[in-house]
Amino acid sequence: MTTKQSDLPDILMEHGIGLKNVKNVADHYLGDMDIKIKNDVFKVTVMLQQKEIK
Repeated sequence: MTTKQSDLPDILMEHGIGLKNVKNVADHYLGDMDIKIKNDVFKVTVMLQQKEIK
């Protein structure tokens, strides 16, 4: 368990490699990050845009 505070919406704690870093990468690549916590299950979904293949 961690006692770190988060500045991400709806998240009380940060874990792992750093959700702030993951969010920054998603933003940089015009993507999005979604975080859900339900019944002690922590789920992070990251979507990134792919450049058009010609």
